[in-house]
Amino acid sequence: MDATTVYLAQLMGPIFLAMGLSMVLNFKWFKKVIKDLFNSRALVFIVGLMTFIAGLAMVLAHNIWELSRPTLFITIVSWATLIKGFFYLVLPNVTYKMMKATFGNRVLYFGVFFMILFGICLSYYGYWDMILAV
Repeated sequence: MDATTVYLAQLMGPIFLAMGLSMVLNFKWFKKVIKDLFNSRALVFIVGLMTFIAGLAMVLAHNIWELSRPTLFITIVSWATLIKGFFYLVLPNVTYKMMKATFGNRVLYFGVFFMILFGICLSYYGYWDMILAV
């Protein structure tokens, strides 16, 4: 793994893990946060802009389409983040409708499960895989 892949695994792993656990432990509160977010046009714009910037930075730093773990996954997440930020900025009403349709749905629970799983996997590749390889 190259240094950028390790860095992004170290960065994204704990973020995915913390977000997933936060959503599990505070599900009702999290639903209210999302509702509040989309009731504020300024917050939607700021979150969209920050998401777009983060996605663009990750794509520029790590656009590696290589079939290896976690390289390909990090590239896909980078592009997904960029596209999500774009949709928040350009189509905020469509994004809100999609988010609203997802909440309370079993699809969200699968998303939370995979967020925690990806957080564990990326943390492993970012932190422990390097230690075990030595």
